[in-house]
Formats: sequence, C-alpha cells, structure tokens
Amino acid sequence: MKDPKILKNGDFVCYTVYGVLKRERFEILRRYSDFDALRESLSERFPGMYIPPIPSKKAIGNKSSAFIEERCFMLNMFIKQLSRCPYLIESQEFQIFVKPSGTALQRELTLLPSLSPENQLVRIQNYYSFIGGITDS
Repeated sequence: MKDPKILKNGDFVCYTVYGVLKRERFEILRRYSDFDALRESLSERFPGMYIPPIPSKKAIGNKSSAFIEERCFMLNMFIKQLSRCPYLIESQEFQIFVKPSGTALQRELTLLPSLSPENQLVRIQNYYSFIGGITDS
C-alpha cells in the first residue's frame, strides 16, 4: 500500500492498494470503510477461521498526517497477513476488493450468495486436511 490521500473536500482518506494476483497487477484506491467491509465479509463467510485485524475506526482526529501514516501501515499489515492465508487471498471476497466493477464494494460483497455450513466447509477443505476420519458416531 502507498500514497494515502485526503479526498473530496477532506471528507475521507483513500489508500492506494497495489500488488499482483494470479499473475495480474492491480492498483486501486480504497477507503477505510472498504477494508472494514472486506474484513466483515470475510469474518461472516469464514466463521471460526483466522481473519487478520484492522485498526479501529476513529471519528475525530483522523486527518492528521501521523494518524494517516499509522493507519496506512496497519492496513498494509492487514493486506500482508491476508496474503499469507491462501483461503482468504484466493477468495471471491478478496477478488471483489481488488477488481472494481463499478458497483460500490459494500454492495457487491453483500450480494454474494449465502453459504451453507457444508459449502463453507468445502471452501476450506482445499487448504486444510484432517488426520483421521470424521464420523457421525
């Protein structure tokens, strides 16, 4: 992440998120609320799985350069930790985060289909194996 900017008459800060995913480069501007929406969506759709933390929301004093730099550092750590979790970085949620479609991110994440517990398990089985069998008895 780089280059935090205060935009729209000083109403909010945007952060430039960049990287390579599936051999494709991406670079996109994201607000704190976008990171928050991504984390919330991942937490809901990967229950019980590790989801890295993000810095807490701060309403007052959130435009100082020291605060913006610290938040940028913490959001960068969030992205780096996501990249160490294949089940997160390869998720549909993260794909939506890095590839804008013109629709608001929060809306796009909420439009993802609900997952049954069985579908949630299938999602993570490719990344984890269990020793021994799981039986109903």
